[in-house]
Amino acid sequence: MSPDVSSSPQVLRRANRLALLDRLRRNGAMTGTDLMNATGLTRATVHGVCDDLIDLGWVIVVVPGPGPDAGPVPKGRPARVYEFNARGGVVLGIDMGYHRVTVLVTDMRGNTLAQHVERFDESDTSAPTRIGTIDRCARLALAAAATAPGAVLAVGVGVAAPIDALGRTVPGNPFWTIMNVDIGHAFGERYGWPVVVDNDANLAALAERWRGHCTGSEDFAVILAGERLGSGLVVGGRVLHGSQGAAGEMAYLASTEGVGGAEGIAMLAVEWGAAEVQRRMAAAEADRGILVRLSGGLPSAVTAEMVFEAAKAGDAAALAILDRLGERFARVIATLSTLVNPEIVVLAGAIAKASRVLIPTIEQHLPVHTLMPPRVFASALGSEIVSIGAVRTALDYTEVHALELSLAAATVPTGSKAPAGRV
Repeated sequence: MSPDVSSSPQVLRRANRLALLDRLRRNGAMTGTDLMNATGLTRATVHGVCDDLIDLGWVIVVVPGPGPDAGPVPKGRPARVYEFNARGGVVLGIDMGYHRVTVLVTDMRGNTLAQHVERFDESDTSAPTRIGTIDRCARLALAAAATAPGAVLAVGVGVAAPIDALGRTVPGNPFWTIMNVDIGHAFGERYGWPVVVDNDANLAALAERWRGHCTGSEDFAVILAGERLGSGLVVGGRVLHGSQGAAGEMAYLASTEGVGGAEGIAMLAVEWGAAEVQRRMAAAEADRGILVRLSGGLPSAVTAEMVFEAAKAGDAAALAILDRLGERFARVIATLSTLVNPEIVVLAGAIAKASRVLIPTIEQHLPVHTLMPPRVFASALGSEIVSIGAVRTALDYTEVHALELSLAAATVPTGSKAPAGRV
């Protein structure tokens, strides 16, 4: 008979390593006794496994200082105190948009060490040019964090395109082709970094579950609502991807009554605001309103920020635009409520802060369009939401592959390759 692999010493030791590492990652400094009580492992096993994790660089021994109310120093050998080595390596979270790239460098707990943003050359959208910009941005972010490329243990990347399980995008859409340059191959060849690529809205959903309104929720949706709409859908605690990674695409809105397309809040605010400025400039009115003054009377100068600012100041036309946006997005959210019945829907992206004023109107109209209206929030994670989600997916990779990664050497092990697609 073949041996019982599930109970072999190697498998048990690996399981114990991961259990102790997870406990230390989620807590602060812990003594051997703390770890014994938390895991039920013996003292010898705890100390032996911690020695293994120290050799790998994942754990360090710390010497706690005396507290303000400390009594006499106890006699004998002090207990060893173990701590997760959050600074033993770094991960990168990259938001690879159309206009710009954002790179976050964080420690192994996700604390930001540096950030760098660069705009792409929109006159040259070729893959080599975009990859060059992303590479430069990553190197500058690492330099700002005083960190060498060899310390990078994993990279998460968000792109505005559907991504299948192998990191590919369905061919035929020129925009998606521009967005999903093969950064995983480029970084893998150049640095040996494992790279996990996913759709930007899916990563926004991970960010909200990690640090936003959806902590603890198993069923929610996050809508990137700036220029074009895309949604990250979490059902039963799992991100929905679909067979080709397009589960959160919202092109179906072109066939939705009262919506008519996947245009986002910022795009529509500009379009409707410009039309209003043009109408007012053509009218013989003494007071053409705040929006006209903010834009200098030029429809082409209107921005979403101007529309929201004018509405805040009481401009009637701008307020009417916000009402239209609120009613339209009630319909958009109602479609998601019908499709996947989320508990929460979050409006996210750079426009999120401004979109908070739309929520009362959205909540007013939602019951008209769905019998199961979700709670609606505006994200507090700002324009970094995708890069934060990319950090989370990179950290998830390191947790799965922790025992194959050596923080002591601060490099990805020889022979490791960038994984294709998602973890």
